[in-house]
Amino acid sequence: MLETPSLVACAPLYTACLENDIFVVKHILSYYQKESMLSLIHLIRQGGSSPLQIACRFGYSQLAQILLSHGADPNDHISTNRSESCFHLCVMRQDVALLKLLIANGYRILDADVAAAITTGNVHLVKEIIVAIRSSCDGDRDALDKDRFRRLYRTACMVTQDRKCSKLLWFIIKCNEDHHSRQLCLYCVRKAVKNANYLLLYALAKRLCGRTYVWQYRHQRIGKSLLHDAVIHGNARIMLSLLRMDVDVNATDVHGINPLYIACARGHWEAAKLLLENGAVAFTPVGPNAETPLHISAQENHLDCVKLLLQQNAVDVDARTLHRCTALHLACQRGNTAVADYLLQHGANPQALTALNETSLVKADRMCHTSTVMLLQKHCQYPMHANGNAVAVGDIALPSTTLPLRQSFGQCIGNWMQYFTFKKQYLKCRHTKVRIKE
Repeated sequence: MLETPSLVACAPLYTACLENDIFVVKHILSYYQKESMLSLIHLIRQGGSSPLQIACRFGYSQLAQILLSHGADPNDHISTNRSESCFHLCVMRQDVALLKLLIANGYRILDADVAAAITTGNVHLVKEIIVAIRSSCDGDRDALDKDRFRRLYRTACMVTQDRKCSKLLWFIIKCNEDHHSRQLCLYCVRKAVKNANYLLLYALAKRLCGRTYVWQYRHQRIGKSLLHDAVIHGNARIMLSLLRMDVDVNATDVHGINPLYIACARGHWEAAKLLLENGAVAFTPVGPNAETPLHISAQENHLDCVKLLLQQNAVDVDARTLHRCTALHLACQRGNTAVADYLLQHGANPQALTALNETSLVKADRMCHTSTVMLLQKHCQYPMHANGNAVAVGDIALPSTTLPLRQSFGQCIGNWMQYFTFKKQYLKCRHTKVRIKE
């Protein structure tokens, strides 16, 4: 028996492998003990390949079977050069029989292998790889479900990118009614929506049509639906696919937020329009502050969404929040002058009061939004004293509920104190702005 092999000793084995001389290969391997034989089989000559790589490169199936039976590792050398891995060489040759042999001997299929197989256009070859991946995921019970689902999802994404191979998706996503299959379907649909993968979602919709456990899904902790995730990206095609699957357009999460509110908050005009056309309700207050989509659109300065809601008469322009704020209050507080102007043109009440008896002008003036204050002054009718003099001082207009002659003495004192507090804050902000300019 010979001991540790060297590069010189490997030359006969390499020559025999290149010539596909099975008898000589068996004869050479019989001279080595187990550990030395494994070293010989896995040894790579300088600038060359291992014996198993030679067999896979030239399609020598019988030689590959002998090497594998003597302990050759099909996963060897993957980390160093994937393009020269045994499996990749077989994929490029489109040798299905040799692929099956490598898989049967424990080859771990990589995403790069799937992508390479798809580029060949050989549907039968891709099918064998997909079936092997699905079988390995089903058989690996020690792995976490998320890890297995993530692997199958990546494979599904690659398959649906190719028109020829897209029909092979059914070998990945099986429509069985067992718990594992249901969880896999849900995982792939949710990932497709979150990643805005329209091709995969379209294929899944055709496959899973009518399965309510998928399309009526709600997050166990947050309560959001698939449509909530789709609206975040504002992808109209993804949303339309979900709406065709009868996803609830007015579904709310645990905070009472619906998809239309999210669309308006993010300024996704097309998404908001699509939701309204499919029956989304805009006038119902949502969320912990009882806001409508108009409130959040005005606050976040999304003029297109404000126009959409008002042009379709989908919401009351003077709708109130929990703190009695209108959309005009929120727009003026943020200094969104264009939004405030549009609201005023559509009948917003500039004299409306919040729970703290504040008008839109007071909110704008307090935050030193000069252009917004000037806009409101054009639309405001200042309340008058009994002697006919205006109550307004500086840039702040005192609301009509604070007239001294209309209320009790105690109420008047309280309102005037609040008024002078606002005035003091205004002067302080104005002084600060002057110093900054200087």
